Formats: sequence, structure tokens, C-alpha cells
Amino acid sequence: ILDEPTNHLDIAAVEWLEGWLRERPGAEVVVSHDRYLLDRIVDTVWELSLKGIETYRGNYSAYVQQRAERRRYHGARYRAQQDHIRREQEYIRRNIAGQNARQAQGRRKRLERLMREQALARPEVDRTVRIDFGRVDRSGDCVLETRELVIGYPDSDEPLFEIPDLMLTRGECVALIGPNGAGKTTFLKTLLGEVQPWAGEVRLGASLQVGYFAQAHEGLVPENTVLDEILTVNPKLKRSQARNLLARFLFTGDTVDRPVEVLSGGERGRVALAKLALEGANFLLLDEPTNHLDIPSQEVLEEALGTFPGTILLVSHDRYLIDVLATQVWVITPEARALKVFVGGYKTYLEARQRIAEAPKARPASRNRRCPAEMHPKSPVERRAVEARIEVLENELSQVVHELEQAGDDLEQVRLLGSRYAELEADLEAQIAIWERLARDG
Repeated sequence: ILDEPTNHLDIAAVEWLEGWLRERPGAEVVVSHDRYLLDRIVDTVWELSLKGIETYRGNYSAYVQQRAERRRYHGARYRAQQDHIRREQEYIRRNIAGQNARQAQGRRKRLERLMREQALARPEVDRTVRIDFGRVDRSGDCVLETRELVIGYPDSDEPLFEIPDLMLTRGECVALIGPNGAGKTTFLKTLLGEVQPWAGEVRLGASLQVGYFAQAHEGLVPENTVLDEILTVNPKLKRSQARNLLARFLFTGDTVDRPVEVLSGGERGRVALAKLALEGANFLLLDEPTNHLDIPSQEVLEEALGTFPGTILLVSHDRYLIDVLATQVWVITPEARALKVFVGGYKTYLEARQRIAEAPKARPASRNRRCPAEMHPKSPVERRAVEARIEVLENELSQVVHELEQAGDDLEQVRLLGSRYAELEADLEAQIAIWERLARDG
């Protein structure tokens, strides 16, 4: 039984968990808002509502389709029954005291029995957020340009990673991904000017209005009420207008007077999204915007971002959101201290990654990673050091795999080992890349 197992995991760890669950022979019950995970591992969906549990066969995408079909069917049946009731009521009203009184009385008894025994409930209307970023001013064609940019803190001895010269054009949606702690948020803050580059420069384009959604919502003042936070964006906004806006984000009545410090993570996220919608930004920097959002809210945000006319730079572990929105994927590899650019959506990135993994490589043929004599690099000492590091990493990976097999249902241990496995695998790939570079140079 897994309750939100992907929370706080980076994509590499989630992919490992997904593979482990797919290969595991037992049964699982998974509570999750990770739509991509649900698409790939489940064959039955239980939807919990106030009416109870409704069962759907298939994965998440099948559930979405079946749910829409069921709702259309129930809605059509309800409307047809309501039309029948109105017609019967009208007939009874017109004839109860006339020549057809006996027929009217009979119809009234049948109608009362129908209302008592067969009346259909009104179809439920989902109570979810309504996000609309509205019309935004057009920015220049070049939104972001970097020159010899290196991300890190100026007082640090070493940078986090180097970035190839980039040019981001208007209308693109970039997904920035990488392990936890790789520096994704630091990169966003460098673009915002809150953190100085370790080296190089960032140039923002003309006519830009930047909107930033912070992962930890640090832009919210804990002592402010929900209504106060909205008025900080536009003090001239009438309180009635602010309340109408907040109602779209599920804050109604006295809830608008609650202080930010007592809100849940999901509620703070909705306040931050409401402020962002009010800012009129044409360049959105979004740091984990779906964290703490339920699936209906994720779907609404996805639709709003999909129709957004500006430019988006998105940091997220939500593979479903990335798959739908991204036109480029930027991947941070901490071990190589580099950012790689993949043009195309998330599936294109996965296909490119798979091709790289499957391509014949000039690497040692055995598990000992021994180099063919004709490929010896110029620096035997450096080569041997890299080979030794590769061998150590392989041994550590084998040990982690063994520990994972022994972990059983200890979910916390599985999570920790999964993260460790992802770190070791990334480090191993980086060392192999170094070895191949040395081989080419040799």
C-alpha cells in the first residue's frame, strides 16, 4: 500500500520506482496524484468521492475517457428524466380538475412512485479551480539569451553547472529537469537577478513582464490574509473584484480572511497561482507548480498553460505536465556539471536518451571496463583513475540492487535506496562520458 510514493522524489528516482513496481509480482494499492505514474503502472482506478468508490478499468488515461463517457451518459439520463417529470407535472396541473382528472390522478401516483424509488441524482459538478492568465502583452521574439553562463554562487569555489549559449524565443515552453539539489531553483533565481552568475551573463528580451511561481511560496507573507496577498499585486483592485478572483481559486466566504501561515501547501499554491494570474506576465518561471495540487487542479493548470500566449520556463517533476507542454527539455547533469538541451517534447527527450543508451560506444567490453590498446588516451594515469572509479561505482550499484531486493515493503528504505541508485547511475554515466572523452583525445 503506497500513499503518494513519488512525493519529493526527482524524476530519476520516480523512474526507478516505476520500474520496480512494474516488475514486482505482487499487488499494489497506490494513492497518487502522479498521472504519468498511474498511466504506466495501474490497470484499475478507484475514484473516491462523497458518493463512495467508483471503479474504472485501465490506466489513468483510460479512466479519464471512461469518466467523461459516464458523466455524459448520466447527464443525458438525468436531463431526460427531468424533462419527463416536467411534462407529467404540466399534464397533471392542467387536467387534475377537468374531464381527464382520473388520468391525471393516475399519472400523479406513478410520478410520485418514480420520484420516490427511481429519481436520479443531479450529476455532480466538480468544484475545482478556474485558472485564466488572461491576455498578456506581446514580448520581443528573443525572450532569453545566455553567453558563457555558469550557474553557482560567486563566493563558492566551484560552480554548479555550465550552460551552452542559449536563445529562447517567444512562445516556447521549456522543461528544466534534473536531480534534487542540482541547482534548478538557483538557475531560475539567476535569471531573475536574485543570484549573480558564477560566470557569464544573462540577457532578458524586450517588453518582458516576468512572473515567478516559487516552489516554497516564499513570496507570500505569512501574516497577510489571502485577500491581502491579492491586493499586494494590485492595490487599486476593489475588494469585491478580489473576492471574485479568489472564488475562482476556491477561496470563498471567510476563507479569504485566513492568514497565509495557517494554510495548507495546496492552499498556498492556489494563492500563488491567483497572484500570478493577476500579474499579466508574458514570461512565466514556474518552480514545481503542481506540487500539492490535486489531479483536477493539475488538469486545469495544464489547460491554462497550454493556451498561455507567452513563454514558459518550467521546473517540474510532473512528467505528465512536461509531456503535454514542453517544446524543449533542458537536463542538468550534476556529475558532468553541465546542462544539455533536447529540442522537442518529453517523448523526444526519452527517445534521444534511449538512443544514446543503446548506441554502440567506444567503451570497455567487460564489466571491468578495460580499454582496447588502440584507444589508450594520452594520460594513462588519468585513464586508470577513471576506470577505478567506474569499477567502484558498479560495485556500489550492485550492492544497492541487492539491498533493494532485501528491502521488501519498507517504503522509506526503498525511497532512500532508489534515490541512491539514481545518484550512482548518474555518476557512472558521467564517468563513462569522461572515459570516452579521454579515449577520443587519445
